[in-house]
Amino acid sequence: MELFVRYDLERLAKYATLPQNTSRIRIYVTTNYACLHFADVSYFNYCICLDIQQIRQIVEETKRFYQATPHRLLVEDTVQQADIHLFLKQQGYCSKGRQVVLVAPDQFSKLNVTEVVTDLERVSVVNLHPFTQDYLTAFESNRTDAEPVAINFGQLLRSSDILLYRVLADQRPVGIAALYQQNKHFLLAGGATLPLYRNQGFHTGALINRLRYCYQHQPASISAWAYEGSVSYQNMCRLGLVPHKRYWIYEHGI
Repeated sequence: MELFVRYDLERLAKYATLPQNTSRIRIYVTTNYACLHFADVSYFNYCICLDIQQIRQIVEETKRFYQATPHRLLVEDTVQQADIHLFLKQQGYCSKGRQVVLVAPDQFSKLNVTEVVTDLERVSVVNLHPFTQDYLTAFESNRTDAEPVAINFGQLLRSSDILLYRVLADQRPVGIAALYQQNKHFLLAGGATLPLYRNQGFHTGALINRLRYCYQHQPASISAWAYEGSVSYQNMCRLGLVPHKRYWIYEHGI
């Protein structure tokens, strides 16, 4: 299972411990696929195909799982893609580009030095609410009720595998970032810059901050994911991360 999926599964498992979320979160994992669903956050409504040879059965069971809920299907890029694309189009899925898993080089010395200096402020109960507001702003969420989101994020603070950060420059908040760890495998789990500070090097700075942390802990691997061609993807490639796997994103709008 990809580390980014394990990260999402752990987040949902933590959120589901709250009574108000129990009926709104569903997870179904088999050896062939994993389906995630959170009624409040559309990002989590996706299924990842783990066995392309079973794609027809997976699509049938995915539709049954989501029923009337719009969702995404992630399918690893293969030589059979043209046939798969045609089949999924017939099933009502629309291709929306690719999501790329990238891996970091073995040595930090291979990375370029960032143009700006950023610091990471670990999120705790003390700064949870400012982090939540920064998160919603950075991802341009239309939610106005930050309190339920903060309560959800509070559950993540109980995990020893998830680290949440506010990204600071000259002691002012410029974005948010996250890091996920399973044993010695690290995931640069998420990052976004506040609109006022975009395209100024802060996203790259936060990547390097987290990479330094990972290298200090003798990682077995460091990975990240981004939408192909996005600014995040370009920043990761510029730092020396290289594409490892590509997943086609297919949306089903119902």
